[in-house]
Amino acid sequence: QELAYAARFVDVEVGDMNKGMAKIVAGMRTATEGGKDSIDIAGGIQVSMKNQDGTMKSTQQVFYDTVDAIGAITDETERDIAAQDIFGKSYQDIKPLIDAGSESLLRYAAEAHAAGVVLSDEAVVALGEFDDKMERVNAQMEKEKAGAPR
Repeated sequence: QELAYAARFVDVEVGDMNKGMAKIVAGMRTATEGGKDSIDIAGGIQVSMKNQDGTMKSTQQVFYDTVDAIGAITDETERDIAAQDIFGKSYQDIKPLIDAGSESLLRYAAEAHAAGVVLSDEAVVALGEFDDKMERVNAQMEKEKAGAPR
């Protein structure tokens, strides 16, 4: 929900952000399988998967850190190479986010919460349960309708 809200303002589709996140997950998996604590980006840049206290960072935080690490590269060609290295062909779609940086995503996330745009986990569960009940009612109505004489 936070990313969907932010996508409106950083000119990156939420689907493209999700693709980027999936690339980060793949990079984290590869690093973990290789016994590493960081993902490698072109040019020897590494993004740590662990917090200072040794706990694992969330995928979202590693994504933000990666966006910032790439955004900090001053040479535009090197920045594009690094972005393509980690995000693949879809790096072009994520470029505006790299230019904006993770701070903008965090700012928009806070704004979304303040505006009540982001639903709590409890609200999402309640809506899911309500939808399930409505589906049952619809199924019963269809059954009754099919059995009704014409």
